[in-house]
Amino acid sequence: MSDTTEELRVLNAKEQQIILLVALAEFFTCFNFVVYFSFNDAIVHAFFPKDLDDELKQLGFLALVFIGYVSRPLGGMIFADSADRFGRKKVMLYSLATVALMTLVIGLLPTYQMIGSWAVLLLVVVRLLQGVGIGAEVPISWVYVIEQVPRWHIGWASSLIITSLILPVLFANLISATLSEMLTVDEMMQFGWRIPLILGAICSFITILLRYRLVETPIWKNAKQKGEILTTLPIKRVFKKYRYGFVITFLLSWFTSSVYLIVFLLLPDIAVQYFDVDSSEIAIANNVAILFASLGALVFGYCADRFNLGRVFGTGCICLGISSFLFFYHLGKDSDFLLLYYVIFGFFSGVIGMVPSVCVRLFHVKVRCSGLILGYNLAYAITGASLPFFLTLISPQLALAPALYLVFVCVCGILLSILLANLNGLYRVEKIQNTN
Repeated sequence: MSDTTEELRVLNAKEQQIILLVALAEFFTCFNFVVYFSFNDAIVHAFFPKDLDDELKQLGFLALVFIGYVSRPLGGMIFADSADRFGRKKVMLYSLATVALMTLVIGLLPTYQMIGSWAVLLLVVVRLLQGVGIGAEVPISWVYVIEQVPRWHIGWASSLIITSLILPVLFANLISATLSEMLTVDEMMQFGWRIPLILGAICSFITILLRYRLVETPIWKNAKQKGEILTTLPIKRVFKKYRYGFVITFLLSWFTSSVYLIVFLLLPDIAVQYFDVDSSEIAIANNVAILFASLGALVFGYCADRFNLGRVFGTGCICLGISSFLFFYHLGKDSDFLLLYYVIFGFFSGVIGMVPSVCVRLFHVKVRCSGLILGYNLAYAITGASLPFFLTLISPQLALAPALYLVFVCVCGILLSILLANLNGLYRVEKIQNTN
């Protein structure tokens, strides 16, 4: 089969199965992380003193979010080296097992009322370990999928993985709403918050069993046969020869994490607290917007395969910046069109769906996981640790702070798109695969 034919062929049944299994695992991995946002009140009630000031409780919850993000680079550095030197499949299994086990432990932890301050300390430690696992699981899964498919489907495949990271927010919201209807407030505070954590952990363990059916990527095996795999730390090679790829990956990951946090996780609370929007109304709008964001991710991923990457990304950034400002400008003023504005806003936030297809190809196979994981996790750690605190401090004085921040992010994205439009350094992973 010629290179051109290989690049343009359709996905076969094996490749479709690989994408499905990886996406399913990513769905529950992300669910195990974002479920905190849907059950924040119950978790705060379980692990902090009842007489603690509400503002301190909120800061305590943000600290738990902070811990989950800052531990990601550590996990990335631990697992990335092994993924480049010993293969992607094993590391995916280890990282997913770490996330699943730590999530289960959190769901079974004793509360503050049971063991006092020890409960908080245990939660911090387990949350750190959970972040270590997530720091490797998501980017390695990107690498694994993209190294399995031909060029014509790289953007589409990566957008499916991003969709599997967006939809868990909707799943967590629906479970929260369902449990709120089934349980009383006291029951929710006592044990209801444990249910989604235990459920997420069990589902992750099931996906681990399913992943045993997967095999190592042909690209990595081909590099190993040729003796291209590094015997020393690949991260050193990243800083020596792939600094440009690392910087682009960091910036694109910062863009993605900023959009993800604000649009899907933080916006409902922001709308209620600073724009006096009805909580049930914004919750419904948020859920619908998540669905359209998933659709947008697939559309942008599809377009990334067929058109110039930079132009597609730049167009998405322009539309996202405009729609975000319009949404926030009308938030609280024109509730009749809240759902419509949020749907448009959500759809264009799906531009993040094409990011993995760029980042993965910025690095050669021998340093791909190390470069991607380090750039990805540093960006997520900085953004996830600082953005919630920043918006909490600024929003009371400037309600449009989230909108202005997103517009700034989109302007940076437009500047990045200019580089991507003329980027000739993307590795043709499908050609490496074809030589196996």
